[in-house]
Amino acid sequence: MTGTRYFLPQDEITQFIDAFSSNRQYLDYIRAKKFAVKSTDLTYRIINTWTNFGLLNDNRKRYEQGWRKFSILDLFWIKIIEKVRNFGLSLEKIKQIKNYLFSKIKLYGLQNQVITTDFIIIEFAFFRTCSFSGGGNTYLMIENDGCSTIITPRDFVINNGLNQLPDSYIFLNLNKIAKEIFGDKIQIHSDNLFQLDETEIEFIKAKRLENNDSIILEQKNNSDIIKAQKSTYTKDAGGLHNIINQIKTGEIVNGNFYNGTLEKVTTQTKKVIKKNS
Repeated sequence: MTGTRYFLPQDEITQFIDAFSSNRQYLDYIRAKKFAVKSTDLTYRIINTWTNFGLLNDNRKRYEQGWRKFSILDLFWIKIIEKVRNFGLSLEKIKQIKNYLFSKIKLYGLQNQVITTDFIIIEFAFFRTCSFSGGGNTYLMIENDGCSTIITPRDFVINNGLNQLPDSYIFLNLNKIAKEIFGDKIQIHSDNLFQLDETEIEFIKAKRLENNDSIILEQKNNSDIIKAQKSTYTKDAGGLHNIINQIKTGEIVNGNFYNGTLEKVTTQTKKVIKKNS
């Protein structure tokens, strides 16, 4: 079985095609055969084995002399092969992955209209590792039967929520793979599907880091007010001084005494964050 069970993100595919349909210098650059075998981590024997099996293309004609050359896309694909081989995938299944990645991109229009483009999927995948910082990293998901797909963090979450992901799969971060080849030119993203504003960040900090008993978020006069309340117990009234010194912001709002001994001190911190008007 070849191909994929999932659609590529059509909005990003459209953006990719619009960007390079009229300006093909980028595609010419990543397609140009200018890297020698020494640019890889492989021996000539492995290169020949993979070529003979159909994992790598040798575009030289029989009468041509000299060493074969690789493009940026070839180096990218070779590194993917290395990764999946480490997981024990057979050459036959890797060939299925190749058939998918080097197949032409299809656009799906109204009334199930299908448009086949001149671009291939691995070109879009490489472009996405270099460009789509807002959409997180680019992943290659490979199922047990060799079926594979380029998937974004957004589509992964959607399919997971719909319970449409396979039971087991290999999940390769293509940004990390590209970074191994091209270094700091490639970014590793956090895969946040949405941005937290300042109030939300402070609220999460109060919840996770400050060990509060309760947290209240109020909105008043175009401002966000976070009230975090924490209780401290002591049997030693003299310990009140140390407790107060440990309070960086806030005030003592309640102190209960029982037989002359301080039982509980409640501290409350208030953080006010102005919203943009």
